[in-house]
Amino acid sequence: DYIAEYVFLQSTSQKSLEELRKLVNKIKTRNKEIESISRFPSENPNPVLRLTKEGEFLYTNDVARMNIGREEFLEQVNLRELITSTVHAENLNLDGECVLKGRTYLYRAIYFENEQYLNIYLFDITKYLKEIKNLNKYLTQQRDFYENILDSLPTEIYVLNNQKDIV
Repeated sequence: DYIAEYVFLQSTSQKSLEELRKLVNKIKTRNKEIESISRFPSENPNPVLRLTKEGEFLYTNDVARMNIGREEFLEQVNLRELITSTVHAENLNLDGECVLKGRTYLYRAIYFENEQYLNIYLFDITKYLKEIKNLNKYLTQQRDFYENILDSLPTEIYVLNNQKDIV
């Protein structure tokens, strides 16, 4: 009887140990995933801010501290209005634009209702705006150039659209 009990206990304990190993491996894998996700704000190349519903800063990543700063953000963005609008938005997020330290940012504010905090993700669009301005300047110069050529021609020229209407 003792031998049968011993064999039974050994068999069940081996199965239990194997299940425990599987569970530990799952937990380790999940912890690695969570750790990876939790590093996202600090590794993000764009400014990330986290605030309470009351407007208290919980977190700013290095990029936000170096490029915009909390005080500058507070001076340029009506924080109370931003938080209230985001919390009451239908999908709990709000997009906007702001200028901080001479740079233009698009932002998305997302309210996490269960955690009672707001994440604000900023994206610097300054260089894109400069490129658009330069492109518009170039297009204006091109238009002026062709208008000068057309104005100096001794004959009339008409521009037609696809339906052969004069534009």
